[in-house]
Amino acid sequence: MDSGEGVRAGCMRIRRFQRRVKAHVFMTIAHVFMTIGGQQGICPNEQERRLQKLMETRQEEDIKELQTSLRDANKSLHEMEAEYSWWKDTVCVGSEHIQSQINFNYQNRCYSFPK
Repeated sequence: MDSGEGVRAGCMRIRRFQRRVKAHVFMTIAHVFMTIGGQQGICPNEQERRLQKLMETRQEEDIKELQTSLRDANKSLHEMEAEYSWWKDTVCVGSEHIQSQINFNYQNRCYSFPK
């Protein structure tokens, strides 16, 4: 897989991840309210505190996964930049060599005109 494909794959993973997070948050909220709502004697403040704690934990996990994806994308970008630099240097050296050959051949030509 080349570096460009790596970046595209990373972006696709991030988009899929974002969709999963949205669905996951809604499912979590529904689950928490069903679980807590079935218990008698829990005040709304306690329900809210538990939900907040659960959401924070899930968000921390999500952030870690996004940071990993970002690191992978940055690594791919640096690899692409290094490859670009290598190709650029190769082209410069090659074109300098060709130009020196053209100049050498031009300077060493003897032109004779028919009499």
